[in-house]
Formats: sequence, C-alpha cells, structure tokens
Amino acid sequence: MALTPEDVDRDFKQVFALVHHDRQDGFLRWEDAPDPLMLVWSPRIFEFLQVMENTISFSPARGICREVGYGSGHEGALRSLQAMGVESESPVDALLMLPRILAGSGWGASAVEYDDATSRVTWTFPNGTSVGVAAERAGPRADPACAFFEGFGAGWVKGSLGLAVEFVETACRGRGEPQCLFESRPLG
Repeated sequence: MALTPEDVDRDFKQVFALVHHDRQDGFLRWEDAPDPLMLVWSPRIFEFLQVMENTISFSPARGICREVGYGSGHEGALRSLQAMGVESESPVDALLMLPRILAGSGWGASAVEYDDATSRVTWTFPNGTSVGVAAERAGPRADPACAFFEGFGAGWVKGSLGLAVEFVETACRGRGEPQCLFESRPLG
C-alpha cells in the first residue's frame, strides 16, 4: 500500500493534532504519554551512529542503535495504535499503520508489505529514510546508515503483530542507492 501525498498530509495533521504543550513544565507530550516528546533532527540520529562507530567497533555500534530504535518502535506501536483508534484485534491493520504514523511524523513516506504465509515483512522508503538522506549528504559510506530504523521496525512488528523479528537494511540512500529497503527475518 503506497501513500499518496494527500495521505501523508492528512496523516501529518492527524498525528500532530495529538501533540499538546504542557505549560507547567514546558514539555510537548503526545496524547497521554507520560514521557516528553522531543523533536530530533535526523542528522543527529545519523551522527549518533557515526560517533558510536568511531568509538566502538561497527557491529556493537549498530546493535546499540537498533536497541534504541526497538524500544521506540515497540512503545510507539502500542501508544500510536491506541491513540489512532486501531483495534488490537486487527494486528495486520496495526502493522499497516506504520507508514501512516511515520509519514505523519515527518520521518519519510514508506510502504509495508506483509506476507501471511511466511510472516515476512518488507518495509520500503522509496525516497530513503530521513536518516539515510542525512547520511547521503555526509558522503558515501560502505555500510547502511539506518540501524535505528532496523530496530524501530522490529519493535513496531512486535508491538503490532506480536512477532519477534529483526530487520536488515538491504538498500540504503547512505550507500548511494535510490531507496532504503528493510527486510525482516524471524528471531529464534
């Protein structure tokens, strides 16, 4: 299911209608979430990965970024689905909310495909993720840049479908490819 520009605009308005400002503490909050909402530029998420890669070896750095993304995706799925009125009895519909929520939040337009027979999920950003675009601007890299998104997608799948998967980025704008593409693999 591909989102149209009209879909993205509608979802942006719906997502940001749930953001409110608490005048007492100065924080933004989303719906009734207890944690403050903070707008973060995607280049900073990419910079986090670069700092981690320069501090520790490649695999642990990607693992840490995935872990941060996983927690955000899992919690995001649970809170978003509740706030957007998606019933928990329809887990595939909950999974398919992922592109709408992220496009509405300004993370980039994407499409999700779910195969019932194999429980595999493919997640495509035809214009790249916001992090992949930031990585592309920083110059060519050999490795994918979107470890945070790998974790985020896995967390969202767990929060919506209840499936334990990991995502592997098989194409990345940061490597000069035209899109960012993530494919799931079952864990265990």
